[in-house]
Amino acid sequence: MPEREAERLDITGAVVASRLHRKVGKEKIMRNGMATEIGCFLAGAVAGGIVVALATPYSGPKIRRMLRHKVQDGAERFSETADEWKREIYDRGSKLVADARGRLQHATAGR
Repeated sequence: MPEREAERLDITGAVVASRLHRKVGKEKIMRNGMATEIGCFLAGAVAGGIVVALATPYSGPKIRRMLRHKVQDGAERFSETADEWKREIYDRGSKLVADARGRLQHATAGR
């Protein structure tokens, strides 16, 4: 009997170790998979940029000028949107503070 129990414990320990190894292995695969996906995305973006640069009908200076204008337009739109968000957040915060101040005054008025 003790031999059978020892065998059973050995088998159970092996199963636990195997499951643990598989779990750790899956986590490593998931992390490595994400890194591989990001690497593939970046490689594709670089390859796409090279193809566009080689296949474009415009000259280098004209492309740079077009890109500069696009970047400036994007920066202006981003700045405008950020300013709108700032105003909206400030207005919401001001309303919250005013509401809280009113509640506090109302709560302390009865004392």
